[in-house]
Amino acid sequence: MNTLMRFISPLLALVFAVGCGAGAHRSIVMPEDAQGIRVSGRGKARATPDLAIVDLGVEARRPTVEEARELAAGAQRGVLDALAAAGVEERDIRTTQLSIQPDYEYSETGRRLLGYVVTNTVEARIRDLSRVHTAVDTATRAGGDLTRVNGIRFELSEPESVAREARAEAIANARAEAEQIAEALGVRLGEPLAVEDVSSEAPHPMMMRMEAAQADAATPIQPGETEVIVEVRVRWAIVS
Repeated sequence: MNTLMRFISPLLALVFAVGCGAGAHRSIVMPEDAQGIRVSGRGKARATPDLAIVDLGVEARRPTVEEARELAAGAQRGVLDALAAAGVEERDIRTTQLSIQPDYEYSETGRRLLGYVVTNTVEARIRDLSRVHTAVDTATRAGGDLTRVNGIRFELSEPESVAREARAEAIANARAEAEQIAEALGVRLGEPLAVEDVSSEAPHPMMMRMEAAQADAATPIQPGETEVIVEVRVRWAIVS
């Protein structure tokens, strides 16, 4: 918890003398137009993710555009069929990249066209985490050496329920600090005058690049935990 600012009402404007070494003091004058006590509170809550998002697809290189396109199309169809067979619904598969680019070789004498590269990538949302490794492994086998798994991340399908828990802790922390300040000033803490939710975030585990799985080994995948952090600012009234 971090106190951002402390304000007191005009009737309680004070001058504080704070020791700054032997025989040295400095005065802190609270502004005359300040009202109440303003503090910030920070709360955290953890939960196990229930949604995996896998970024995968194929990349094909061939001398002509049509050859590269056909090769990529066949491999990607295999990847999509494998995802469907692993229980990933069609509504949870979204194409995120489709590109056709020339493939050049560069040397001291200039560049030489080798052919063309076709990339086709999808984002697959897997709602049953027990099937993530099956979906990844079968998809990579179906796409063969053309398969590219760019990363995987885990999320909460309903993050607000976890955010509510973190927010309640943040407000409780803000109240505790405000009460401590009020006690030090010799006043009583009143009702909250304003509340602001200044940050709410759910960090995700680091994206992981994965290689194609071997036929006799399942790819180990761990979702870990996701932490939701909420910070609030609260301004409290002062009761003399």
